[in-house]
Amino acid sequence: MNAALHSINWTISHPEIVIVSDIHLLGQGEPRSDLLLTLLDCMLEQKPKRFIFLGDIFEFCFGSTKYFQSKFNYIQKKVEALAANGTEVIFFEGNHEFDLEALNWQGVRFVGEGDLVLSALNQKLILAHGDLVYSDLKYRLFRGF
Repeated sequence: MNAALHSINWTISHPEIVIVSDIHLLGQGEPRSDLLLTLLDCMLEQKPKRFIFLGDIFEFCFGSTKYFQSKFNYIQKKVEALAANGTEVIFFEGNHEFDLEALNWQGVRFVGEGDLVLSALNQKLILAHGDLVYSDLKYRLFRGF
């Protein structure tokens, strides 16, 4: 793990929006999981208005299976706590994640296909996971399946 990642200063005074993407978590106990848990703990204190997962948080996850629901429940607890603490939590599915709404994380809004437009800081932001911006026909057929 890159030593610079361990020295990130997560303390940002009352952030409006926090966006995280492409972590590709394999499971509990790996350095990337530990960093995400640390970030979520800090955000519980900082209370951002919105926390957005912008896809590929998991290396692979099929949310409607008990296996993946159990595998990633250590993240679920922290994310649900963040939502219960007043932060709007939005989770975009990436191209490594499927049927995430079936995870049934309380207080989390899951977005499958398409963009999400947010109004923040007197600006409109359009957010989309990269594989949805451009993908060839074969990939779009695979996603549709």
